[in-house]
Amino acid sequence: MKGFKYTYLILFLIIILFHVLSLVADLVFSRFDFLVVLFLLIYEMIDDDNYIWLSVLFGIYTDYARNGFFGPGVMLFLLFSIARFKADIVMDMTKFNSKVLLYTAISLVYCVFNAGLSGYDADSTAIMAVSRTIPNVLITIGIVKFMEYRRAFKNA
Repeated sequence: MKGFKYTYLILFLIIILFHVLSLVADLVFSRFDFLVVLFLLIYEMIDDDNYIWLSVLFGIYTDYARNGFFGPGVMLFLLFSIARFKADIVMDMTKFNSKVLLYTAISLVYCVFNAGLSGYDADSTAIMAVSRTIPNVLITIGIVKFMEYRRAFKNA
């Protein structure tokens, strides 16, 4: 995220905007987790300089939205950031299949983590995690593909 002067402020304002929109238009935002989609969209830009700050920003909002105590969300997003560095070593992250697998795993872990901390039982957690992971990944892939196609036509 080099070159962006107010990156964290812009991300914070986007998170606040989506939070307000999720309160106003609950039907639209109740099917997916906008925080995971936003995190996955900037996932490629995470590097050694900003992964801690991004983990704190997204983690604190996760803990706030869950009305829980602060800390577990920060650790979860820190784990996701470290997984990005390890995924580059284990998988070829230039391939589409590897990205989809990683995005699906992150979204699934996020949904199970939040449902577990919110006190849902195992059956409800499994159903909710799968039903929220599919739209999260589809929306993320759709936006990423749209940006790639737009960039291809812009450079042509």
